[in-house]
Amino acid sequence: MASKYAKPLQIPSEFPDVLRSFTREVLRLQGKVESKEQIYEFGVRYFQELLVKRDGAGAKQVTTGGAGGSVPVYMSLTEEELRDAAFNGGASLLDFLPLAHQVALHLRANRPQRVTRVEAFAKRDLEIFVHGMLQDEMESLLREIFRRADAEEGGTLARVEFMDCLRDADLGLTRREVNLLMSEAPIDEHDPARVVYGDFVSVCFPLLRDVFVSGVIELPNDQDALTQYLQEVFASGDAEASGLLPVGELARLFRAADLGLTRLQIVILMAEAQEDKSGFVNYEKFAAHVAGMALVLSSFDSQQTFGAYLLKYRKSSEYYTLLDMNQHSFEQTLSRALEALDESHRGLLPRAEVVEAVQNAFPDISQRQMRCLMALAEPDDMGDIEYNLVVHSAFPALQKLQEYDMMIMES
Repeated sequence: MASKYAKPLQIPSEFPDVLRSFTREVLRLQGKVESKEQIYEFGVRYFQELLVKRDGAGAKQVTTGGAGGSVPVYMSLTEEELRDAAFNGGASLLDFLPLAHQVALHLRANRPQRVTRVEAFAKRDLEIFVHGMLQDEMESLLREIFRRADAEEGGTLARVEFMDCLRDADLGLTRREVNLLMSEAPIDEHDPARVVYGDFVSVCFPLLRDVFVSGVIELPNDQDALTQYLQEVFASGDAEASGLLPVGELARLFRAADLGLTRLQIVILMAEAQEDKSGFVNYEKFAAHVAGMALVLSSFDSQQTFGAYLLKYRKSSEYYTLLDMNQHSFEQTLSRALEALDESHRGLLPRAEVVEAVQNAFPDISQRQMRCLMALAEPDDMGDIEYNLVVHSAFPALQKLQEYDMMIMES
């Protein structure tokens, strides 16, 4: 998990092309440039030559020294010094070379598997799922997010606004995915500081699909490792080292874990968080319990494994029914039950009264379903919940929980 004190890294728009070109040169020199030190040394020469070409013969040369042309200043830096290097708004050579080394080794080692994987996916007739969404679902969501952000309805957004849209919790994109998509953002020809978001909608899903298929981006696929990671993430929010956290804090830390889970996917994971009498959850047990579920929801490959069933299920009447109600009836029933307890008409109710209203509306609701609904809105400082937030997302959240249960049952 990244430190909350870390400086944000701005990815220059030319970065992907530079990384691609450098990696291609390293692969071309296979047999001559193999070790980390050799790649670093080659990288210094490579970028020194690029600077000379760009700025002319007067460009500042990078000093090297020591046996074998090593780079003593760079190689002597600690990991902390590398992470805390002065940031000037771009990607420095110190940041770039370790990343390029990792990419080059990964691509070289995994090329046969990646080729086989791409060929296998090319033969598939089924639609692809990305972050639990089909292409039309993701594109519809993107349009809605961009529309909300574009108050002036001009069809463009500032790059910062565009990035904020990509970070929307409903999309569930990881930081790597956001950086990759930012590099492909179509620039307004009249203002390079703005993005034409309408042109981006149709390229987003194919781009994400291709990077997952080719293995350029990978999400966690080991349950034990994910369990340990989640326990560490949750422990980072436990200042008293009690082993306990409230549900709201667990959900926040789940989002911070950068696992590629959407807001609703995290909500249904919180359906497994069993609180004690004080409202706290043992997060080590919780992490061990939900790691497998989180893998199924986040893994690109598992989504494709269940793809045929998901397509069939989403076309069934069962998918559109919860507790014997369609979405309109469900939301109307829930809204009336909540409003009946809101005598002051503030739109706010204590958590206990929200629970009471849900039970009044749906006597047959299960404890898992109740926990799922209560994870939709965090109480304010006074302990009150804005219950319209629950009404708005309740049906989709329980729909996702039901879909997961049916999917696992089918398997």
